[in-house]
Amino acid sequence: MVQSNPCYTFCNGAWGMSEPSMRLYCKKGCDADDVDSIDQCKQDFCPSLCIKDELGEDDDKKGKWTTIFARAPIKSDDCLDACYAGCQNIVLDDD
Repeated sequence: MVQSNPCYTFCNGAWGMSEPSMRLYCKKGCDADDVDSIDQCKQDFCPSLCIKDELGEDDDKKGKWTTIFARAPIKSDDCLDACYAGCQNIVLDDD
């Protein structure tokens, strides 16, 4: 019998069938690659997933307004909330 990922189970329970985007970004938090801690997941992974960086070279950054464009098809705040929930329930590998 296949055991389900406890983090996925949390995401499925927290957001119902009517909120597939929230479930998806929660699960992306569960699957965060190259993170060693919950804090790193929240501070590095989720913002890079949900919020687009400023455009342009370092010396020629476009206006601050560019930071408000989201990568996710949902509001950035909602994406971050869902991703943070996934990070909070992530199962980190013990090396």
